[in-house]
Amino acid sequence: MLKKISFVYGSNLILGILGIISVPILLNNLGLESYGVYAIYLMLGSYFAIFELGVIKHITRLIILEDEEISQTISTFYVGTIMFIIFFTPFIFLIITYILNGDDSLALLVTMFSVLEYIFFLPTKINIAYSKARKKFEKISVFNLYSGFFRYAVLIIGSYLFEEIAIILFLLMIRRLLDIKLSRKILNESNGVFKIKKINKKQFSYVLNIYKESIFLSATQIMQINFSGLVIMIISKRYGVETLGLFRSTFDILSKVWFISNGLGTVVFPYFASEKFKMTNGYYFLVSWLFYSFVAVILYQSLPFVNENLLNGELNLFEDSLLYVCISAVVLLTAQFNLSYEFLQAKGRYKLLFSISLFVSILFVILSSIVAVLNLNLNYLVSSWALCLFIQTVGFEFYTLDKNPKYLIYIICFSVSCIILSISWMN
Repeated sequence: MLKKISFVYGSNLILGILGIISVPILLNNLGLESYGVYAIYLMLGSYFAIFELGVIKHITRLIILEDEEISQTISTFYVGTIMFIIFFTPFIFLIITYILNGDDSLALLVTMFSVLEYIFFLPTKINIAYSKARKKFEKISVFNLYSGFFRYAVLIIGSYLFEEIAIILFLLMIRRLLDIKLSRKILNESNGVFKIKKINKKQFSYVLNIYKESIFLSATQIMQINFSGLVIMIISKRYGVETLGLFRSTFDILSKVWFISNGLGTVVFPYFASEKFKMTNGYYFLVSWLFYSFVAVILYQSLPFVNENLLNGELNLFEDSLLYVCISAVVLLTAQFNLSYEFLQAKGRYKLLFSISLFVSILFVILSSIVAVLNLNLNYLVSSWALCLFIQTVGFEFYTLDKNPKYLIYIICFSVSCIILSISWMN
């Protein structure tokens, strides 16, 4: 397992460095507004996971549990997902047009390229799901490294050559065709996505049953995606695409911290899915909270360097510095809840995940509505996001530890200590 983790972290670290390098280059060559359009494109791509309805994660679990009929459902799932996406494309276009304040031509390009990119990417996602189930993390890491390298090459070289966001989005879409061949060669998986002749009424019925089995997981994933998606849509509409560019570029720099949590989460899911595995020790969460608190201090101290060297000095107001701190909190809380989220998914506790996610989603809608009504600045919106993530994290970890009361005592003491320290630093 240590070897697998080292491969995952190695590729994630390299891609994280490339991601950090790409941000100032894109800001220099394209500007904040184009970076805001790029943020909307990324947001739309993440929303397409909704059309999977959580099935890929559920399929991974069924492969691990050696379900006999899984191999016969892939092409049916692929065609069904494409049909969903094509049906909803006109509605997606209308939403993107609204977010871009009526820019029809740009909205059409963003919609068209993102739809095609996801359709091209889905066979690769299925190949990766099979490889995850078979614990081939070394090969997944190699594939991610090559694929990520080509992605950043397209972004960086494209921004120098064209200085036009629409052309770069087109290149990002085309590169997914390369990913299909790359994933087949490196992962050595053949999942039958394009074997359309296997599709029949019985297969559709079976896939529909999988949809039903994973509906709570699907709803949970939708709400997780919706957190960041709603924030991006609200920022674009209320504060402008340029402000969205500032938010997203800062977020893209800070979110590279996720290579720590995502690497571990990728590897442990198949182990968690084993019926023998149980999470009884809460020491990991204690260490994790302390570790990410230490990272928060480092990020705060790094603000002048990050602003000057990676964000081209765009954080030039006190409110911008506060935005940096708020985004840091969002990033670190997301990293913190990742392990408990993976554990509860692996154990099939979809209803519990759904209930917690629904509660915090409703809370976020209420808080963001208050921010809008009172016409508060962007920091209040991002702080509301962070508060909801904190509540969600505590909920996930509390149930991962079988509702251990000691955990609640610890987290209360930890939270009070953090608040006291924060107030003392501000003074």
